[in-house]
Amino acid sequence: ATGALFGGSWSDPASEPYVLFVRLLGVVFLSALKALIIPLVVTSVVVGITGMGDLRRVRKAASITAVYFLGTTFLAVLTGIALVSLIQPGAHAVSDGLPTVDLPDAASESPAHAIYEVLLGMFPPNLVTAASEGNILGLIVFSMIFGVVAASLGATARPLVVVFGAANDVLLRLVHFVVMLAPVGIFGLVADRIGHAGGGA
Repeated sequence: ATGALFGGSWSDPASEPYVLFVRLLGVVFLSALKALIIPLVVTSVVVGITGMGDLRRVRKAASITAVYFLGTTFLAVLTGIALVSLIQPGAHAVSDGLPTVDLPDAASESPAHAIYEVLLGMFPPNLVTAASEGNILGLIVFSMIFGVVAASLGATARPLVVVFGAANDVLLRLVHFVVMLAPVGIFGLVADRIGHAGGGA
């Protein structure tokens, strides 16, 4: 309703402070969620694997998870390549006099090379870079291996496991707080989008 009512003046410099405030509500909400995703995934995987106790159960769960991720990833890659090769999106589009843009031919990439790239992404050389690039799969693989090794060390790694458990509890509480602010964040996102589109003007 806010975006619809004030959409006509959303680009008005006089309304800029109000517009930026409403936009800030949505941007901060999304940023908070994104900031919590990666550390929560890492701590959850590590705590889940080390919490199994029996190393045989840990190895079995890790093996099943690895097979599941590899299987679904290969299926997704092969399905995508097959559909692109079959449908050839954009190949029959009419430009209507618009300038053409040369794009890389993703369909020419072989399935083997695509699978190679996926496997390569599962083992990032730098965890910080992987986190900044949103390479969740690589972080999950590292967390699984880390959890298996920590579980195999038993009492030696127990203090570190306790730290991961405490971090996981803190992150879950932070997620709870952020979710409580969802109505405010969604208000900012929707109002800014509708207002930017002109609202009811």
